[in-house]
Amino acid sequence: MPLSMTKHFEYVLSQPDGEWVTLFGDDDGLMPYFFKAAKKLIQRWGKEYSVIYGPRAYFFWPGVEKIYGESVVDFRASSKCQSAVSNESLEQLAYGREKYFDYPQFYTGTIFSRKLLDVIRHRHKDGNIFHSITPDANSTAVILLNTRKYLRIGLPLAWVGSSPKSNGFQATGVSQKNAHLSSAIFNDFISLNNASEIKVAKQFTAVLKLMSNKGFYLESLYQTSFANDYNAKKLFSKPWAKQRAFLSIYKEYLEKEKNGREICEYEKLFRDNKLSLTLFRTLLVIDPFLGFPAWLQAKIRKRIHRILFGKKKQVIFTCFKSGVHENILSANRELQSEPLSGKISEIIRQLGEA
Repeated sequence: MPLSMTKHFEYVLSQPDGEWVTLFGDDDGLMPYFFKAAKKLIQRWGKEYSVIYGPRAYFFWPGVEKIYGESVVDFRASSKCQSAVSNESLEQLAYGREKYFDYPQFYTGTIFSRKLLDVIRHRHKDGNIFHSITPDANSTAVILLNTRKYLRIGLPLAWVGSSPKSNGFQATGVSQKNAHLSSAIFNDFISLNNASEIKVAKQFTAVLKLMSNKGFYLESLYQTSFANDYNAKKLFSKPWAKQRAFLSIYKEYLEKEKNGREICEYEKLFRDNKLSLTLFRTLLVIDPFLGFPAWLQAKIRKRIHRILFGKKKQVIFTCFKSGVHENILSANRELQSEPLSGKISEIIRQLGEA
């Protein structure tokens, strides 16, 4: 019997025997400089960090233009190299409007120590890493719960591919050619999870129809926290904290309501979690003040880092239009040509010496 996506992730991460690991999907790809950069980063930072996160570079395969437009490639790089505090990132994701896509995962674009996987398995009661139907979101929660810090760099390590047959794209229901295929793939995704007894927490069932990035992250954090007794479960057991965590989803709700879009699934999500619309309206006014101490702390840390280490930032932005690159290999050849290859080599050198 085929594995669910979550069980497949679990199986794949049980196979490596090396010290460092990365993982990517079949519509993703590694950058042409991946091994050179990974070696430099691990040699320089591997003893201090168990997770090194590079930003997403996107490759849009044919058939996804309805959502992502005509661009085929979105690639941005810099020599940024910063330490990030895991607890702060956990709060930013819980209470802010950030997406878990912009944080480390046991997935495309992140390299991580195999020892960290062993630590997590030992800590979790059932020995599994994942407890949610969305393993990418789940892995972000698990990483932040089990590390003190991680390294953020400005150089993408892999291409994140978006293709018509990916679960995420099909779940939106906007496949341009075969609507029946969209439904079949998504239904298969759900049925395989059900067969593996991996189900969405009952108070988060509306998230499947909303396709809310924040909703998936909160559901993953909820499942992991209560399955393994993490302190983060207080986020869901304390009414005020839970109300604030759902505030960004309430803002999505207001935008949809303003544009005359369907909002009943949002209302169901709020009811299932016993959330107050009146309290949401109050939070809209005071939330900026609640987040000010964390914002100020982050600003001070960045300023100190800049004073101590100086500002060494080099940015590349490249966007190839539709038709220029038919696959990831073609895009990689572009990155291997001058002047881009020279700039990337300089970034790698700086990251290895930072």
